[in-house]
Amino acid sequence: MNIYVIEDNPFFRTKMMKVIQQVIAESGYVYHMKEQVVTAKEMLAEDLSEGPHIYLLDIELQEQYNGIDLGREIRKIDTQGYILYITSLENKLITIIDEHIAPLAFLSKKIDEQVIKENIQSAFEKIKQREEQRSDNHFFTLQRAGNQARIAYKELLYFEKVPRSKKVMLYTTNGVYAINHYLSSIKEKLVESQFIFLNSFIIHKSSIQKLDAKEDAVTFKDGSELFVGKHTFRKIKAQFQS
Repeated sequence: MNIYVIEDNPFFRTKMMKVIQQVIAESGYVYHMKEQVVTAKEMLAEDLSEGPHIYLLDIELQEQYNGIDLGREIRKIDTQGYILYITSLENKLITIIDEHIAPLAFLSKKIDEQVIKENIQSAFEKIKQREEQRSDNHFFTLQRAGNQARIAYKELLYFEKVPRSKKVMLYTTNGVYAINHYLSSIKEKLVESQFIFLNSFIIHKSSIQKLDAKEDAVTFKDGSELFVGKHTFRKIKAQFQS
C-alpha cells in the first residue's frame, strides 16, 4: 500500500512526510512513501488501480486539479483508497466534500506537529483495521487427502517451491503444509495484488514485517525469517515497494 502526499506548499509537505515517516517507524505499518511523486499529474500517471492506497491531499491545491477534483479522480480509479484531506477550511465545506468523496479523515494545518502526528496515527490504525477486515474475506483453499481446508489470507506467510519435485511448502502463522501442486498453479488461485511472485517463492505482502538488506532476509509478522540470495532479495524489495 503506497502513500501519496499531494501538497503544493514545499515546507508543509516536508513536515507532513517527516511526521508520516515517524508514525510508520514507530508503529511498524507496512505502508510505503512515494516521496518522488509530488504533483497531482505525477500521481495520476501511477497505476493506482493496484490499490487501495493512501492519499493525503491539500484541499486548496493550486494545480490542474484542486484537492476536491483530485479526490473525485482518485475515486474513479481506486474506489477503496483512503483519502485524508489536509485543510484549513470551515466545517460547512468539509460536510459537502464528505458527501461526495467520503474521505477517511481531515488534517488541519492550524494545529501543532504533535497533534498532526496523533491524527495520522489514528487514521493509519483505522486503515490497518479495515484492511484486516477486508483480507478476512479472502481464503486459500488447501486440498489434503481428499479434504478441503480454507486458510485465511491473514494467516499466509509464503509458499516455497521444493526443488526437482511437484511440491510446494506453505508456511503460515499456524504451521507448515506440503502441497502437491506446481507453484505456477497456486499463483492462479491467489489475489495478485496481495502477493510477491518469484520463481521459487510466493510471498504474502501483508505478512512482511521487515526487509533486512544486510542479511538478505525477510522477517514476517510472526517473527519467522526467510533468507534468500541477493538477487532474489532485490526482486522482493522492488515488488514490495512498488
